[in-house]
Amino acid sequence: MKVERVHISLGLWLLWTLVNTAGFAFGGFAFHFPFGFSSGPPQSFAPENAVVGFAVGAVTGVVIGTLQWLVLRRVISGVGWWVVATLGGVAVVHAVGDAATGFVAFWVLALPSGVVIGILQWLVLRRLGYTARFWVLASIIGWFVGLTLGMALAEFTGLMTLTGPAGYATQHAVVGSVTGAVIGAITGRVLIWLVRQSRSARKELEPTPQSSTS
Repeated sequence: MKVERVHISLGLWLLWTLVNTAGFAFGGFAFHFPFGFSSGPPQSFAPENAVVGFAVGAVTGVVIGTLQWLVLRRVISGVGWWVVATLGGVAVVHAVGDAATGFVAFWVLALPSGVVIGILQWLVLRRLGYTARFWVLASIIGWFVGLTLGMALAEFTGLMTLTGPAGYATQHAVVGSVTGAVIGAITGRVLIWLVRQSRSARKELEPTPQSSTS
């Protein structure tokens, strides 16, 4: 029984990591921001980019959220709002990120990204009880580490020097792949723990079978 549980947990973790990697990579490649940023000074805030950024983020959020939901619904009931929560979180993060351009350091944007998306997703998971709040922490760590590593890899390999639609698509796909893999790996571990906690709680609430006496 214990070996079977390990296999199931490992399979869920691998599947969760895979769908996150695929979702972020595809979203980055297909729905990246294929335009130039603000025509103003490099360190300026460009609110005109927020509208397009929100739309692009919303579509990306639908892709990521749907893939995540297809896995979640198999192990947790009542997660119908997951796609909407993910859509809203990614849209807001994308809008702020595009509008900020070079106004703030990228890692400063990575931290609140995990906070916003983690809280919105937690609103869907909170029915699992007190332990669901750890999802927010996992999201913060995952987004910060994932985006930081993804951007570092893009800088190190020279991808950030690429221009044009093909260059932007490549940049976003690589950063998205790394970000998705890290987020999937970290939140996947917490997901397995939450599923176990939820199932244990349900078993405790089940009535103990009464033995019949003659």
